[in-house]
Amino acid sequence: MDRALKDSKFKDLTNQRIGQCIELIRNGYGLNEVQKALSLGKKETSIIFELAHSRINLNGKFQNWDKLWMDQYLSRYSTPEIVCKYRSERIQGYNVVEAGTGAGMQGIFLSNTNESTISVEVQPDRYRMARLNAMEYKAGNLKILNGDIYALSQDFEIDEDTVIFSDPARPPNELKRTMDTLIPSPLSLVRIFGERTHNFVFDLPPQMEWNQITLDGEKEYLSIDGSLNRLTLYCGRLKSSEVSAAILPQNIRMSGSPRDTPFPEASRLDDFILIPDVSIAYAKLLWLIEENYQARPAWKDSRRRFYTSNAQMKDFPGEQFEIMAASRRENLSNSLMEAGAGRVIPRFSLPEAQYYAFKSELEVNLQGKEDLYIFKKDEVYYLAKKIK
Repeated sequence: MDRALKDSKFKDLTNQRIGQCIELIRNGYGLNEVQKALSLGKKETSIIFELAHSRINLNGKFQNWDKLWMDQYLSRYSTPEIVCKYRSERIQGYNVVEAGTGAGMQGIFLSNTNESTISVEVQPDRYRMARLNAMEYKAGNLKILNGDIYALSQDFEIDEDTVIFSDPARPPNELKRTMDTLIPSPLSLVRIFGERTHNFVFDLPPQMEWNQITLDGEKEYLSIDGSLNRLTLYCGRLKSSEVSAAILPQNIRMSGSPRDTPFPEASRLDDFILIPDVSIAYAKLLWLIEENYQARPAWKDSRRRFYTSNAQMKDFPGEQFEIMAASRRENLSNSLMEAGAGRVIPRFSLPEAQYYAFKSELEVNLQGKEDLYIFKKDEVYYLAKKIK
């Protein structure tokens, strides 16, 4: 990586070899077979092999995935590009100090919307990866340093126009996430920098319990394509509410005060089933659904809450389905055929083995073209078409 930083031709050659390795891996080649195919030494092949695997993991997360430099850990846990861009829009016009940049991706995007960005990484190889990635993305006013954030803390000019950003590492196999076991600890960073700035942004484990978040800030739950992806704590001037939900790529944002609200189940369903985005549920903002949309509680399971409505909702923050038919279990196959189903997607809790058996049993005689979703409330199955 040192040579790639200094020699652009060598970097291009290495990228070419990594690209060849990706194709070999996709064709089922192992490490020894890749070494023979590329005619490289064992050590060089091992490095190329890991970088290739990492880029395969990054496909779909970053636009320039096939040019990025990451180890496999970073490729699995690095912040996706869509989130990096979103955060850089929330954090603008500051001087940013990033504690633990990893492969540098969040720092790269923050450097394009802020006055300056200093990203610090203690591990030498990841420091080099971050520099290579900054070259690929043509980062703005970004300085990447190799060192310990605590040792360097007195070297930074920090005031109330400074934001301290950190995406700390999680201890492996920890059953209960706490702030003081994250690396670096948000609590330690606040102790060190808190007298000079109140502006902190921490990327926390999304499943962390609220009673473990002991710093004052806005808890923002962020989802991508309906799956929970991030919990970010915004402190100081960056706090705009108590909690918020950010839904990507739709760029829908909801905020307010968290509430635990009653959820009376409906005795009957209307024409549509609505499922609010998971980020809204985690942020305890489901009360905004009932307040801002013509939807009423229908039923709930262990993971989701379902609403029903007489009309399709414009810009609804979640999924919407139009009910095509209702059926008992004994008539379900006939109802699916009458509705023109070709594929069925169960949307109720089933053990994995039962899920595929149930799905296969229903699809075996279907000849239609519709993708129909099956919901279950009490003993009634609802066949529904997803609104896109």
